[in-house]
Amino acid sequence: LKPCTVRGMGANSYIVVDDDEWNVSIDQAEVDLIVAHFEDMSIGSFPDQGIWDLNTSHFGDPPNPLDGLDRIFLLYYRFGIPADGYFWVFDQFPDGTQPWASNEADVVYLATDSSGGPPASAYMLAVAAHEFEHMIHYNQDSNEDSWVDEGLGELAMWLFGHPDQISAFNSNPDNSLIYWGGGWADYIKTYLWSLYAYEQYGGQPTIWDLIHHPMNGMAGYLAALTGQGYNVLMEDVFGDWSVANYLDDTTVPFGQYGYSGDTLPPFLPFRTHSSFPAADSGTVQNWATDYIRLTDLSAAPTLSFDGQDTRDFRVSMMALDPSLPTIVEWVSLD
Repeated sequence: LKPCTVRGMGANSYIVVDDDEWNVSIDQAEVDLIVAHFEDMSIGSFPDQGIWDLNTSHFGDPPNPLDGLDRIFLLYYRFGIPADGYFWVFDQFPDGTQPWASNEADVVYLATDSSGGPPASAYMLAVAAHEFEHMIHYNQDSNEDSWVDEGLGELAMWLFGHPDQISAFNSNPDNSLIYWGGGWADYIKTYLWSLYAYEQYGGQPTIWDLIHHPMNGMAGYLAALTGQGYNVLMEDVFGDWSVANYLDDTTVPFGQYGYSGDTLPPFLPFRTHSSFPAADSGTVQNWATDYIRLTDLSAAPTLSFDGQDTRDFRVSMMALDPSLPTIVEWVSLD
């Protein structure tokens, strides 16, 4: 139990602060900045829209089942743990009906002691956008797969203009997209997938359909893409995405092998071969990728691939040369 006070208010928000933190880790100037960015402005490609408009236009409306208030609460206090923010689903149930306590209100909780910066920093404002997406997503599809929900929370940060920095996943892309373990690489892989889907497959209407469709996970993505008129297999979309992560080059026909909204660091190969003939073996997780690099080639290589017969693979060849156009070709597997 913490005594807290409303220190700011916008058309769609109350900014609430733990009294012990007032003028210690957060002051009125910071509260005013939080209100301004939640309501009216952002720092990315949509400067005239605040977090509320960006999130509700892309993801939908937040819940309002218990408190009957049009505004949501952003509550700032000292977490004392290495976390930046959260949406507490048990707030959506009357107190005493669930194993955990409820504030019986629509609340996003944000840390005043985040290692990422003070409450009004660009990073913590983006965290507010991320956690607000979770509130909205719960209202629209309460049993969505975690990897989808977290990826769209990351997309909310990008929409605001301060996405998470890409690291960890690029050094080990053999990390199943559809498994959520809560590590930093998991946030980054789902961020890149969400951004790729947003850029390559219709933007806001597709994301809106994804959140509002009752199907979850990859099936939800397929329903959203086909609903927007795309005739695709998600395994092929995943293959293109895997190439895009390595190349990040939208000039390769037909533009599906790169990103326009972020610049990716190099993705590390699983193995590198520079003398031939070469042969090797390995494993890869479900819905994950390994890159094998061949260097110092004297001619076009002849390649073979032998995967476990009961599994489904996508294998591509990327030809990169400083004086020639980049080529991507898909290997036909029997």
